[in-house]
Amino acid sequence: MRLGLFATWAGREAAGPETYEHGLVRGLAAVDSDTEYHLYCLSPAARDSFGIAPANMRFHVLRPHNRWLSIPFSLPATLAAHRVDLAHMLSVPPPLSWTPYVFTMHSLTTFTHPEFYDPVVLWRLNKLIRRGLAYARIVICISEAVRDETAA
Repeated sequence: MRLGLFATWAGREAAGPETYEHGLVRGLAAVDSDTEYHLYCLSPAARDSFGIAPANMRFHVLRPHNRWLSIPFSLPATLAAHRVDLAHMLSVPPPLSWTPYVFTMHSLTTFTHPEFYDPVVLWRLNKLIRRGLAYARIVICISEAVRDETAA
């Protein structure tokens, strides 16, 4: 089986979300040497931040190094090219994907506190989050509070 992992916070010193990505990837590497993993990152710094190189885990830096282009175009194409069976979108999914995916929901602050965001970023994030909630095979919420907010 080929599993994809899309990390958007790694290498950005992003506290909780980055810790989640590092912990999940390092944990999988420690317990599973049979599955073929493809980890997709937005920059070389993100790739390097994991600090591991297990034989069954391949790291890919999406091009161009521009999240506005990589997430909607490079990620879906690369997932398809690598014939990934299932992907885990660790933070945001692409707007379209032919690959089935799991989506991790970290927070609803873009909806509950839109004043914290640039309007263009807010619009984009909310579109991607709504898409993830609607099309994910499974939604993982990082806490009961996020689960309860998401279900409301």
